[in-house]
Amino acid sequence: MASKEPSKELREFYNIRLAALQVTLNTPELLTERIMQGKTIAQLRVENIYRILKEIDSKKRVISPNELKVLEKSFNSFFTHPNLEKVTKANYVNREFVNTVWKIEGGSRAFQQQLTRHRTLAFSIQSLRIVNVDKFADNGEYSKSDVIKSNPEAEKLYDETMVELQERYKKLIKIGCPIEDARGILPLNIQSPITFAANLRALYASMELRFCGNTQKEFRDLAKQIKEEIRTKLGEEFAKPMVPVCFKTKSCPSPFPCEKYKQFPRTCKMDVSRWLRG
Repeated sequence: MASKEPSKELREFYNIRLAALQVTLNTPELLTERIMQGKTIAQLRVENIYRILKEIDSKKRVISPNELKVLEKSFNSFFTHPNLEKVTKANYVNREFVNTVWKIEGGSRAFQQQLTRHRTLAFSIQSLRIVNVDKFADNGEYSKSDVIKSNPEAEKLYDETMVELQERYKKLIKIGCPIEDARGILPLNIQSPITFAANLRALYASMELRFCGNTQKEFRDLAKQIKEEIRTKLGEEFAKPMVPVCFKTKSCPSPFPCEKYKQFPRTCKMDVSRWLRG
C-alpha cells in the first residue's frame, strides 16, 4: 500500500492531542508508580504513538493509510481510558506542560482589568495610547450589560453617551492632542483585543474563580466559553476539572457569597463593611 503524508487536519488533530499526551510520556512514573502500579498495554500503546509522531514530525518517515487508522484508534482508546481522568486530576505538575494561547475579541477594558489580575498568565493587549479608535461608538465596539439592555431609557442614555465621548475624543485629536492624551476620556467599557497565554494549571486556577456567581457576567460568560473550547480541543477529561472553586473546596472563600451556590459554608471571616461604605 502506498505511503503518504498525513493531511493538515490529521496533523493538527494529533499535535493538539500530543500536547496533552506529552505530560504522561515525559513523566512515565505518573502512569506507572503513581496510578497504575506497573506498565500497561495502554501506556505501551501511547508510547508507540509518540514514537511514530516524532518520526513523522522530524521528516524521518511518511505514514501509511493503515497506520493512520491505527493511530486514530489508539488515540480514541487512550482518551477514553479510565485512568486518564486520574492523570488529569491527581497531579498538578503535569498540567504545567500543556500550554494554551487565547485571543479575546470584543472584551471590554473593564473585563481586561480583571483578567490581568491573574499574574500567572502572560498578556499582550492593544495599546490605546497608539491605536486611534475614533469610530468605536459608530462600530458598536463597547460592551453593554443585560441590565442596561433591558431598560430602554437607560440603553438610550448609554448609547448617546458613547457617541458623545467618541465625538469629543475625535475633536481632541483634531485640535492637536496626542492620542495618548485624548484616550483619557474613553469609556471603561470600550472593547479592544487581548491575547493571553496560560498553561493548564494556571488556566484552571484562574477560571475556577471566575465561574463564581459574583463574577461580572462578561467574565463569567468568557470562562464558560474557554471551558467549552478546552472540551472541544482536548476532550471532556481536561474540561472536567474546570469548576467553581467552591465545588473543589466544598466551601465559599468569598467575602461576598453569591446566591447561586448557597449550600457551601463561608470560610472568609474578613470584615468587609468598610468596603461597602466606600
